[in-house]
Order: sequence, then structure tokens, then C-alpha cells
Amino acid sequence: MASSATEELEGLRGEVHAAQRRAAEAEAEFRTSKRAPERARGALVAYHEEVAAGDREPDAEEERTLREEVRGQDAAVTVRPVFTDGRVSDFETVNSELEGAGARRALEDRQAETQRFVDARLGDLLAERVGASLGVAERLRTALEALVAVDGEWSREIGAYRGLLALARRDELAEELPRRSEAQRTALAEWDDQLRDDPAALAPLPRFLLEPDDQAA
Repeated sequence: MASSATEELEGLRGEVHAAQRRAAEAEAEFRTSKRAPERARGALVAYHEEVAAGDREPDAEEERTLREEVRGQDAAVTVRPVFTDGRVSDFETVNSELEGAGARRALEDRQAETQRFVDARLGDLLAERVGASLGVAERLRTALEALVAVDGEWSREIGAYRGLLALARRDELAEELPRRSEAQRTALAEWDDQLRDDPAALAPLPRFLLEPDDQAA
């Protein structure tokens, strides 16, 4: 069974998200690699300081390992200038193999592929959402009709209590009755007007996607 345009788009978005994760991981690894030579030299310096202070015995094998780590880290990086406002302001050591250029290019490729797909299949993507949007509109219409109806019942109950308290000459107790805010009354009135005057506007979609029959519903 052929996949829909929406399913294809979700697949492409998944590839973009995966590429974003890989690019972020590559960037984090690159930032860590920039500090690797300094850490290697620091470990060698710390070894010599501890030996000189008598805190440990010399260990030729460990020293050789530390020196090889320093040489390896130094060989893996290059020094390049850092520019600020078009002028060299500093220098940094970088491991070009871990710079993440490949991961960034892969991300840009996935993003470009997704954009091309959306440009080519926009009509299909929009059309495939119409059914779900109309379903949401119908459920909203049902809920609003119920809300308007129960609001009338609520108002009648409030009126009944006011009437009873007035008969008992205890009008001051009516102050204990709940009140709706002006904003609540206005919002409900606007929903009620829309239900009667333009129910198609309840559909959460662009109006040009509505068929004439849908707009008249």
C-alpha cells in the first residue's frame, strides 16, 4: 500500500531530527577535542610534579604512555586563527577530523530534501488533513452547542435561587451566588454567534480548502 504524502513527510522529518542529533553530537565531540591536547599535557605535567614532590615513584611505562598521548593529540590538531571583525584576535587548536562538517552537510541535505518534498507535494499535504480538521470542527460544534445549552440551564438555576431569596427577603444572601466574568460572557456569546452565523469557520483549516458543501454546512 502506497504511503500518503503526510507519512512521507513524517519520515523525512524523522531523518532531519536524526541528522540534527548527529550534528549536535559531532559538535560536542569537536569542542571536547579542542581541549584534548591541553588535557594530555596537563596529565604529563602533573605526573612530573608528583614525582618531583615525592608523592609517587617514577614509572617509565606510564611516562612513555603520557608522552605518546601528548604527541598523538598534538599531531591530530592544527592551529588556526580566530577572526573578530575581520582581524585575527586569537588562535585555536582544532581536530579537523572531528569538526563535524560532514554531519552538518548531511543535516543540510536532509533539510533541503524535506523542503523540496513540501514544495512539490503541498497540495497533497493540505488535502490529506481536511478530513481530520472537519472531524475536529464537528466535535467542537457539538461541544459548543452543549455548552450553550448548559449555560442556559446554569442561568436559570441562578435565577431560581435569586427568586427564592427575594421571596424570603434575604436578598443579601444572593451575593453568595457565583458570577461569570464579562470576558466569559463575551466569549460564550461570540461562540454562540459563530455557531448560528458561520459554523464552517469552526474548522481549523484554511477556508480555501473547504468545498462549497462544507462551507454551507
